[in-house]
Amino acid sequence: MKYLIAVLLIVSPFTDLDKIARVNKAKKEAEKAYMEGNYQKAHDAYKLLIDSMGVKEDEVLLDFAHTQYHLKDTTNAVKSYQQLAQSSNRTIASVAEQQLGQAFFDKKQYEPALEHYKNALKKNPSNQDARYNYELLKKLIQEQKNQQDQNKNQKNQEPSEYAKQMKKKAEELVAQRNYNDAYNLMQMALQKDQTVSSFNDFISRIKDVAEIK
Repeated sequence: MKYLIAVLLIVSPFTDLDKIARVNKAKKEAEKAYMEGNYQKAHDAYKLLIDSMGVKEDEVLLDFAHTQYHLKDTTNAVKSYQQLAQSSNRTIASVAEQQLGQAFFDKKQYEPALEHYKNALKKNPSNQDARYNYELLKKLIQEQKNQQDQNKNQKNQEPSEYAKQMKKKAEELVAQRNYNDAYNLMQMALQKDQTVSSFNDFISRIKDVAEIK
């Protein structure tokens, strides 16, 4: 029995070293594949590390989430980022929040995207990528709001007699299938009289037809 215990004590350290070597090798292979843009290979390597080798380091989990995102497995990527956003490592948590912002931005859900970028900055104020995205998106949201307000004000404007006459002439051109002429006429009228903008829907429709080749 003593001999058996001695053998186990001798073998065990080598087994641990072998596992460490295999883990390090798998990490390098995953990182190399990711850097080369081979996201499927990187994904499989990280999955092996997590599922088969029991590696639970946040850095590995974050890289695995990145591969999910690049492979357009958005549902699982978001789940992974949400878990990592709770990490005690504030740098990793910040990147996870930033990526959640990007996922919502991709779906044009700008308000939740902005909130995640803001959270990323709270967790790591030195995250310059998150700061840039936050400022850019905030500007975009404000511009959209201004445009909506402008459109609303334009719709509330009553068209002048001149605007009505120009629309009537444009409609006559449309009836003759002269869409380009009709669009150009309305654009010229718009420069002279801002109330022509009350016919923006009409202008947009004839523009779409005029652009069809």
